[in-house]
Amino acid sequence: MAIFDKDRGRGPIMPRRGFMVGAAAVAGMAMTPPRAGAAVPASGRIAFDVLRGGGSIGSHVLTFSQDGDDLVVDVAIDLRVRIALITAFSYTHRNTERWRDGRVVSIDTVTEDNGRDLQVTGQATEEGFVVEGPEGRIVAPPDILTTSYWNKGITQVDRALDTQNGIIREFAVTQGPRELIDGDGGRIPGQRFRFDGELNLDVWYGAEDEWVSLAFEARGSEIVYERIRQVGSILPPRTFA
Repeated sequence: MAIFDKDRGRGPIMPRRGFMVGAAAVAGMAMTPPRAGAAVPASGRIAFDVLRGGGSIGSHVLTFSQDGDDLVVDVAIDLRVRIALITAFSYTHRNTERWRDGRVVSIDTVTEDNGRDLQVTGQATEEGFVVEGPEGRIVAPPDILTTSYWNKGITQVDRALDTQNGIIREFAVTQGPRELIDGDGGRIPGQRFRFDGELNLDVWYGAEDEWVSLAFEARGSEIVYERIRQVGSILPPRTFA
């Protein structure tokens, strides 16, 4: 996923130019990001109400399923900002990621960013993780993480693949305080992590390393993710390592 590109007014990477994020080139060096702590929720689903100025502008939902040895993560983002019954901004994003042995092995994303259509595909190869996107072809390190944020391992690296634009984003992460945040119809604990650089946002993870919130600024407004209460369990509790 992406966040809004704050500089261009574009929707999710989650990050730096329009409504969600923005740019960077690929480095040919490999990294070894930690994989432990990538928590898959027992419910098989993470859902957020996306708030702007305290009012809902849409939803961000991740659905997890097992396909043989692969963990499949489907991401659906639907946002719409209305002013006096007129749609001032719209954004939809669909992303399917396949993970195997702790690494992403493929991505397939389609985005409609306020009238601009974007498509990104990525595949693990012997050459590396090969990505085709709006800005051309890149070869990312084979153990690159993505900007879908459910994997807490992103807090321990300094770059990730922007799944909206098909480019590498570089950033620094600072661990913040443990605090209570809005979610699940009440208040829930979360550990804050601050991203600065080509991603500018705050992300919170819970006691079991699950993604519980996100916040950033876009066009002078604060955008906040508030987790929606999950009921029941469709997957056995586990940590994806």
